[in-house]
Amino acid sequence: MSGRRARKERMNLNLVRSIALIAGALMAVSIPLAATAQASTSAKAAPQRPATSSEGCTYFNGNLGDRYYEADKDTNLDWTARSGATSGSATVLEPVSGSINTDCFHLEGGFGNFRVAYQLANSNLCLNIAGASDAVGAWAILYPCLYPTNELFYENGAGTGDAGLEIQSASSGLCLDLDNGYNRGSILEQKNCVFGDIYQSWFVSD
Repeated sequence: MSGRRARKERMNLNLVRSIALIAGALMAVSIPLAATAQASTSAKAAPQRPATSSEGCTYFNGNLGDRYYEADKDTNLDWTARSGATSGSATVLEPVSGSINTDCFHLEGGFGNFRVAYQLANSNLCLNIAGASDAVGAWAILYPCLYPTNELFYENGAGTGDAGLEIQSASSGLCLDLDNGYNRGSILEQKNCVFGDIYQSWFVSD
């Protein structure tokens, strides 16, 4: 009886060990899988949006959620790219046109801490502070959407009424301003944020 009991206890012990080994192996597999899943969800891929080069901003505005970001409602000026949608182009003010697809931008989110990016319609280009500069006067340009800190911004209340937005660089802490006021061709550059400055106030228009 005692021998049978001893064999049974050894079998039970072996069973417990086997279960423990299987559980350990499963945990070893599940931990890297969980880490991989977390890494894949935390990484943000470049936006995949339809290429419809024949369509103007009206199409992107109405169908894909792109918007005009106007400097001033009365003058109908908005952001657009000098020399077309090319990497490194300065971003300037031009009159709003529904037929030109470089006239509107898509707001990209999901970067944490309320930071956003601005992707130019029908392109893989985003608003970017040139050279990741912290200097006053550095241009806002267009650059491939890779989402470094100098392509991320905060939208703050501008203090100018009518829901104007101040757009602040997440990398430099400076705000988007205009080198030549509301005049056509005025280049977007970063300057010290001044609450209530009309040239740092932006309006989102459908």
